Amino acid sequence: MEKQIYIDDPIAFDSLWSRATAGMHTLQQHAPHELVYFDSAIVTTRHFYRFVRELLCFTDTATDSFAFVGLRPDPFGYFFSHFSKFPAIVFQPEDDEMDYCTKLQTDPGGSPADALAFNTWAYVVMPQAGGWIAYGDDSKETAAFASSHEATAFARATLTRDLVHVAPGFKLID
Repeated sequence: MEKQIYIDDPIAFDSLWSRATAGMHTLQQHAPHELVYFDSAIVTTRHFYRFVRELLCFTDTATDSFAFVGLRPDPFGYFFSHFSKFPAIVFQPEDDEMDYCTKLQTDPGGSPADALAFNTWAYVVMPQAGGWIAYGDDSKETAAFASSHEATAFARATLTRDLVHVAPGFKLID
């Protein structure tokens, strides 16, 4: 029997979707200097997975799971309509970096090009327990991270080679 990867329960997805969109609105309220901006191209890589696991250890939540939630294309009108599942994957502590990349590249059902790694251009990554959020917008080639002062400093130091400077007036929109 094939192991379920994508969320197919509407109630479970609604919870993730609500948290993701609320987190996105919270990000929009932060002053630009409070956020860590980095290259969104890394979010579906082993490098980002290692960052997330290190961050979970840093915040004393190493046993926490985290979710990747697709915001665009439309999770309801497009993704669920075509695949009878939602664009969200929850990664467990026992998942490794290969599992992360493989699951993000998993065909949602008859359309490999619609895997989250390939056809999701706006998304959120967040731990189940809360405490931080990362939002990516591939159309702007930018991702943003927000958390406590300590976790933000950790992210800035850990993602040094991936940091980007945003243009004045840059806004997170979704």
